[in-house]
Amino acid sequence: IKLPEFLGFFSGKRFVPIVSAISGVLLGIVMAGIWPPIQNFLLNFSRSMIGANETISAFIFGVVQRALIPFGLHHIWYNPFWYQFGEYTNLAGQLVIGHQAIFFAQLKDGVEVTAGTFMTGKFPFMMFGLPAAALAMYHEADEDKKKLVSGILFSAALTSFLTGITEPIEFMFLFVAPLLFAIHCVFAGLSFMIMQLLNVKVGLTFSGGLIDFILFGVLPNRTKWWWVIIVGIIFAIIYYIGFRYVIRKLDLKTPGREREESEVDIDISDGDLAYKILDAFGGSKNITYLDACIT
Repeated sequence: IKLPEFLGFFSGKRFVPIVSAISGVLLGIVMAGIWPPIQNFLLNFSRSMIGANETISAFIFGVVQRALIPFGLHHIWYNPFWYQFGEYTNLAGQLVIGHQAIFFAQLKDGVEVTAGTFMTGKFPFMMFGLPAAALAMYHEADEDKKKLVSGILFSAALTSFLTGITEPIEFMFLFVAPLLFAIHCVFAGLSFMIMQLLNVKVGLTFSGGLIDFILFGVLPNRTKWWWVIIVGIIFAIIYYIGFRYVIRKLDLKTPGREREESEVDIDISDGDLAYKILDAFGGSKNITYLDACIT
């Protein structure tokens, strides 16, 4: 970026951080007026969901949370459910607020666990459903590419199974198969709803992986945690068959099914990689929007 000579100090590489800092301050001032009404709407909408029907609320919660993953806004959605909704007075007479805090307080007090509706539903599709989807994508990959994609798919599946971090798998089919992602969102909602109907309450500290399942479901043994495994296996079968069918039927270009492209030798010197990538995208005029998500 070139500026007039008297502003030369702010040209080039210095321009971006300076403009970013100023824009961030201005955006913060604007959002201070815009965001509170949005926050109040989300809060009131979430409260009305819980007050209406907790089973239906669990389904809506699961669908919306997954649907917001591509935008990185899922943290805003589950925050009031986990940290603001519900009240419980522990044995020490202290008021505990929020489903997550209530779950751990009830676990500590040794009383019946009633919190966890908006957490338990993660386990079946994160531990079983998405790893099965990864296996389906592997089996639908071209034979000569299976070895190449196996490491990516199975490491992502293991990450989802152990820790509940699902983005590595979800982003493999989100953009090439939005229909699959939409179906996945519905199944996530069903997972939450089914766990609520079965009255299974397993809390978590981070996400719905094996580690949290063992620590807060199996070891305390205070809820019917085995239903997670039973429902999870059913979800795995549905995910596997469903993904294979849709990928094959619609010829979706999931990992390992991309068309062959000719190799081109590119001489890239130090510091030129970004410019070469920009050229490959058709130049700056061919790019209308850029975004990034910290998660």
